[in-house]
Amino acid sequence: MPVVASYCFTFLNREMLHVYRQMAGLQSFKQVVFCNKQKFTGSFPFDPDRIFTMPRPITRSFKRLWYRRIRGLPIQIYQSEARLLLSQLMKYRTDVLHIYFGDSAVNLLPLIRMCPFPVVVSFHGADIGLNMDDEPHRKAMEEVVQRAELVFARSQSLIEGLQIIECPKEIIRLQRAGIPLQDWTFQPRKVPPENGRWQFLQACRLCEKKGIPTAMQAFKQVLGKYPNSVFKIAGEGHLLDDLAATAAALGIADNIEFCGFLEQDELRKLVYDSHIFIHPSQMGADGDREGVPNSMLEAIATGLPVLATHHGGIPEAVKTGVSGHLVEEGDADGLAAAAMQMLDDPDRYRHLSQGAARAVRESFEQKAQIAALESYYLEAIDRYRSRAIATAAA
Repeated sequence: MPVVASYCFTFLNREMLHVYRQMAGLQSFKQVVFCNKQKFTGSFPFDPDRIFTMPRPITRSFKRLWYRRIRGLPIQIYQSEARLLLSQLMKYRTDVLHIYFGDSAVNLLPLIRMCPFPVVVSFHGADIGLNMDDEPHRKAMEEVVQRAELVFARSQSLIEGLQIIECPKEIIRLQRAGIPLQDWTFQPRKVPPENGRWQFLQACRLCEKKGIPTAMQAFKQVLGKYPNSVFKIAGEGHLLDDLAATAAALGIADNIEFCGFLEQDELRKLVYDSHIFIHPSQMGADGDREGVPNSMLEAIATGLPVLATHHGGIPEAVKTGVSGHLVEEGDADGLAAAAMQMLDDPDRYRHLSQGAARAVRESFEQKAQIAALESYYLEAIDRYRSRAIATAAA
């Protein structure tokens, strides 16, 4: 069985379940993992004999000073670190190296330059938007995509974004996040609910690009007609205190619940109990953008209609009038109006609910996406060998 070595700086942060699903779901490849640190190992079980954690360099602080402050360059691993990584990759008899996130690939450029096997890099959202105004970073990213055998993007919008770094179109492959539909089954909702208690849900990191204040402003308008409604926000992040203050300032704090981070079973129950998934994503001031939000796909799979924005890869999963409703970024009034249309018309709600579940089945089923990923690994290996043979013959 061929071996794919996947590099992820942290194995894994809580919001990276989609990465774990890809790694753990491979069927035709043996998976090994390389990382700089491990977190939440209880949530992401993996054979410890197939994980290599890089030793932390003693000169880490000096490296940051040397690269960023003195040379004005993006931070990269030392040649000695690259050689150590390469020796471990060879030990595992690696056939293809998969680097998750473009900014990590910039850090690993010294390794990429010396790899005697194909390297593929996947982009997920923020890694194609952040730091692109910094010329050294952009140049390093351009070298990454020139040296990569294949480049993966989670959405068509990210494929378009790759043109910022002049990524050759012929090496780009669409690689969507896959949803295990057996775990997120269709759930008919009773509408209208008793006592007009509509439950809105947003599940995400509490950060700027998720547009949570816009969701709150829209929800406040819904409360004018349906005062028993609730808005539950599942997730953790640095904006928690600011968002709680926003809810208080809007006068809706009693109808909003911050649920914190939830494990899959808890989140699934919350999704099943909800009626509307709201996710008004927006471009962050730093250029951070979405691919296709994983929590949104899980919610859609259960038949939860979505209120969201024309942002990133969201329009590739949500169609107005089919599985939900999309408005422009920051349009709280538009979101509120779309919500009222769903809440006031049970037949429309049920139509959108069925369309939502169908959309995920057709384009985001996990087994199909993993099969596509493995086919790309094989393609990368064949491309690399063909080039090597052609070079030797010349």
